[in-house]
Amino acid sequence: MKRAADRLCAACPRRLGIGIAYAAIGGLLLVVGWLGNGWLVVALWPALACAMVSASYLAGNGALIVRRPGWAFLPRRLALAPWMLATYANAWLWTHAEPPAVEVCPGIWLGKSLSGHGCQRLGIRSVVSMAAERGCPPGLAFCRHIPVLDLTIPTPAQLQHAVDAIDGSRDARPTLVCCALGYSRSALAMAAWLLASNAIAHPDAAILRLRQGPRRIVLSQADRLALWRWQFERSA
Repeated sequence: MKRAADRLCAACPRRLGIGIAYAAIGGLLLVVGWLGNGWLVVALWPALACAMVSASYLAGNGALIVRRPGWAFLPRRLALAPWMLATYANAWLWTHAEPPAVEVCPGIWLGKSLSGHGCQRLGIRSVVSMAAERGCPPGLAFCRHIPVLDLTIPTPAQLQHAVDAIDGSRDARPTLVCCALGYSRSALAMAAWLLASNAIAHPDAAILRLRQGPRRIVLSQADRLALWRWQFERSA
């Protein structure tokens, strides 16, 4: 099981494929802008955003797209604005008919990334965010950001950081564990925490527990292998 997970993480075909796809979309935008009279300047903005996202995926590092507050990071936020708008629209299309978050254990919620107002409505006081493209909402007593790129699998180190962050928020419950949709990255982190807290003993049982909830969970065989690998390394 561990050897299979090691090969999976070493190859990273999903991450590289996404990076190449964003690069291709950026190039296509430039070509369309060049061929269309007067549209090149308009196409430059989303093409730049695609280039920044592509670089993050190809490098395997979400640093270029992490949302940070403050005037110093305003140029980055403006450059990424077209892509960010697309991610918010995508999240709404997938999740608008579902509850934003559900309580998995007393005081521990799993769901999509919320605004400060959304957290207040649910009474959320702390957040553990697994989404590189989402920052921490304001007004929280506790927040930890583990920047995992969308559609990629958290590493064992990132899963352990998430488990430690959930435990570290115990004085600021309720805690929301979230990513853009709340389907994969945050679900895998929640499964790891269920195992670490001894609430569940088996990785497959932890995944099954989450799938029995009212919100959609999308965890592939690759995610399952990653959870097994994290548990193996933690117990070694």
